[in-house]
Amino acid sequence: MDLNLKNFLKDRGSIIKDAERKDEKSFKDFKKIVEELKEKENKNKVVCDFTEYNPLHKGHKYALERGKEHGIFISVLPGALERSGRGIPYFLSRYIRAEMAIKAGADIVVEGPPMGVMGSGQYMRCLIKMFYSLGAEIIPRGYIPEETMEKVIDCINKGYHIQVKPYKISCIETGEVLGEKPSIDNYVIASMSQMIYKLNKEGLNYVDIDIGLTICPKCGELIDCVLVVARTALVGVLLSMKVFNAESPEHAVRIAKATIGKVLKNIPLEAVDVVELEK
Repeated sequence: MDLNLKNFLKDRGSIIKDAERKDEKSFKDFKKIVEELKEKENKNKVVCDFTEYNPLHKGHKYALERGKEHGIFISVLPGALERSGRGIPYFLSRYIRAEMAIKAGADIVVEGPPMGVMGSGQYMRCLIKMFYSLGAEIIPRGYIPEETMEKVIDCINKGYHIQVKPYKISCIETGEVLGEKPSIDNYVIASMSQMIYKLNKEGLNYVDIDIGLTICPKCGELIDCVLVVARTALVGVLLSMKVFNAESPEHAVRIAKATIGKVLKNIPLEAVDVVELEK
């Protein structure tokens, strides 16, 4: 029997058995292990990477080492069918790939969504939800330098999100067309950004928006914070927005910009102040 097929059948059987054993307690035990590792290594962040390690190469090792500078490292390992070819069994079994990840420096290896049997959108949705459940704050990814991708990275670094279409990609908040669809490795980063935006949008019931007030420079009275000159020119808008479940002030700013930017398109946004609400 072909080695790839043998590995697939072995992986398939063990994945089914492992899934049957998992329950609510197993997730609590996992979170306990994460907290113990944080304390042991004196790190307060969780870094997650998803890759096949088929096989593990220098690029994987570099991303792993850079990620570990910022927190404990969790490798999300898909199994049992690889991405290329839509369902080809891995040359190396899930156990060997997991062992390689640990020996290369990963703190924990977890089973990821089955890459080879899901559509790209389905897979990315499962993956981003999994990152959220794992408490991931940093996702190290390498990319191939190209003009379009540099624009994509610039948008992401500004807290914006990317929309991917068959022949072009654009910035969701500004509407700017960034270029044509990138190569496979770069496409993954753009697709992740789009899925994060979609999932945030689905959960917008935790966001409340209030229009703030400002002081009239002439009479000193409080007025709605929209200044209009000659009844035509919108000079400035000051908005106050309550954001719940944000992990940090920076995270709150990103949520606010993404929410407001969806309405105020092509208008530069700047955070004036972030105040933590009392629980």
